[in-house]
Amino acid sequence: MDLFWEHALDILLVTFFFNEIGVKIFELYGVDNANFLKEKMSSEGGVIAWVTLLAIAGFTPVPFKLLTITSGFVHFNFFYFVIVSLLTRGSRFFLIAFLIGNFGPAMKKIIEKKLVTVSIIISVILVIVAYFVYNFLIKFTS
Repeated sequence: MDLFWEHALDILLVTFFFNEIGVKIFELYGVDNANFLKEKMSSEGGVIAWVTLLAIAGFTPVPFKLLTITSGFVHFNFFYFVIVSLLTRGSRFFLIAFLIGNFGPAMKKIIEKKLVTVSIIISVILVIVAYFVYNFLIKFTS
């Protein structure tokens, strides 16, 4: 659970520091609209895309820290972030603990060998599900 609080603190700190320092850095380099990512994220498709990215990063070996920092940068909804993080990171750790606890060191070797392949498959499935959810929402709301 300590890792969860570390990621939650990351998103809050990055949000604060971006507002205080990050905007000035963008202005220094001549970027007129420093909130362009925030505007993209506030759209319906942006939220679904970001939740999908968080789910992929939470369940796979993709560096989750990178997306926690970026979530703070784009002012992603903190409630959604916490829910997705708890579901994906928690399910990953419980699944690995369950498999190693029930099948022993042999399962640990299998997980280490096949983790990337399984992660890619899960990532593709998550992207496909997000695509269908997005299309369903577009048709349902129109």
